[in-house]
Amino acid sequence: MGVSGPKTTLIVLLINTVIHVVSSFSTTEPSAIHEVKVIAPSPVQLPCDVDISLCPSQLHSIKVYKNGFRVYVYVRHNDTDSEMDEPEGDFLAQAKSRDVTRAKLNLDVDPPVIMVSETYLGDEGIYRCDVTYLQVHESCRTAAYTKLITLSKPTQLEVKFDGGIAENTSRIGSFVDGTKLTLSCEASGARPPAQITWWNKSTRLGAEPEDEGQLTASTIEVELTRRDLHSRFICQAMNEALQAPMVTWVDVDVHVRPLKVQFLPLDEPIVEEEKVSLICEAVGARPAAAIGWFNGTKELSSQDIKQIEIEEDGKHGTVTTRSTYSFTATKHSNGVEMRCTGLNLVMENKDEDPLETSVRLDVYYAPHPPMSEIELLPNLVHEHEDDNVTLECNVIAANPSEIYAYRWMKDGQINGESANNTFVLVDVDRDEVGNYSCMALNLFGWGPESENEELMVQYLPGPSSISYAPYLVVKNGRLTMKCNTKEMGHPPATEYIWYRDDILIKTKSQRVTFEAVTTQMLSNFTCAAVNPVGTGFFGHQTFDVL
Repeated sequence: MGVSGPKTTLIVLLINTVIHVVSSFSTTEPSAIHEVKVIAPSPVQLPCDVDISLCPSQLHSIKVYKNGFRVYVYVRHNDTDSEMDEPEGDFLAQAKSRDVTRAKLNLDVDPPVIMVSETYLGDEGIYRCDVTYLQVHESCRTAAYTKLITLSKPTQLEVKFDGGIAENTSRIGSFVDGTKLTLSCEASGARPPAQITWWNKSTRLGAEPEDEGQLTASTIEVELTRRDLHSRFICQAMNEALQAPMVTWVDVDVHVRPLKVQFLPLDEPIVEEEKVSLICEAVGARPAAAIGWFNGTKELSSQDIKQIEIEEDGKHGTVTTRSTYSFTATKHSNGVEMRCTGLNLVMENKDEDPLETSVRLDVYYAPHPPMSEIELLPNLVHEHEDDNVTLECNVIAANPSEIYAYRWMKDGQINGESANNTFVLVDVDRDEVGNYSCMALNLFGWGPESENEELMVQYLPGPSSISYAPYLVVKNGRLTMKCNTKEMGHPPATEYIWYRDDILIKTKSQRVTFEAVTTQMLSNFTCAAVNPVGTGFFGHQTFDVL
């Protein structure tokens, strides 16, 4: 009886403890519950917050319950020095990412913990850890509670609209301005459910939220206008599992009519016999507008009309169409009304009239255009003599006779402009060689270009060099030397001068040949090109005779 009494008492006490704990769990909220949050499928440690070291009795077993159902059991058999250490229930499932048991009790730490290697959303619940000992003592804690909250990020965030599902970060449409567009953003798989917000650029939009468990939706309805050009509607989803919002967006392609049709101002007055280019543009359209031309009420042929460019406005998302009509003005063009129209697809679909603008031509004309001739004083100079050349433009006839400016041309290209009829070239060198002409400007514009006058600059030939053959000069052998000059001067050189040391060789040829070389040929040879201006720069050469 002395042996059986204590054992019977222990069993009763253990049963009373379990009943008390189970009754407490099932009827009242525990007084102290650890709360643990984990983002599935991350690992988690569930503490069994019972300090076993405070109990003088030996540990017998640890059982873990989830919402009242046992999921883990550990029993130590002290008489056989063995133990049972097994998950049960929900913890029996293998980890999805690897073929191992998900849960394991770790007694090497105090307090012990259940290490879950891969968390499922279904693991959420209240876990009770029951500890039993071989003997009961008032210092022995027997139960601890942990509330596990499983979180998950949204698995999908997508935007739906009247025409279907929009691809992530894509463009939808086209929609005509005035269209009422409904956009719905749905976040699925989030725990807790995601909070969804809509934004247009930096402006938050009012939205109607919808919540169906792990599927959260938010809907906006917008009436598209020109203000929505280049707009981006952004959907953001946020919950406790995210550090930053999950984002998707759609760009809405809005089509609008042009804002206006206008003529661009001309840079200069319209003058008789000059080619005129009128430019008309349709501004702020999407898609681009087509432009039509009319002379009075008569529509013009496309032969003289050119659509020169379609320019995109990156800021507003619209385009500007520019069209040019070119013609040669006559005095009969004066007073003619030119009309320009603009029409795009939005207006056509709504059966609207084109936008229109007009301009009345004001043509200047005169009996005689300005005429001029040019004179060069002098027209022949030598380089490096610091000569100046004066260009003088003389107007033969002009109506009106007042001249506002002179334009100076060299080889057909503008070389300068001046208010008076002379233009001075200072310290003339070979770079100024060319054909010069001039033009004069009166009230009606620039007159025709004068006849060309040639400016000639004479200069010496450039440096010379001597080449020879053969490469090895042999006694009694043949030797040919050549005087090479890249810059032949102006006028070009036609003769050459040769020296052997200081002795003039009697030849004007580019080549000098010796039929039998002697040792006396060990001399310094020089040559240069010669033109009417003089002798160019000498080149030098010496030889070794073998």
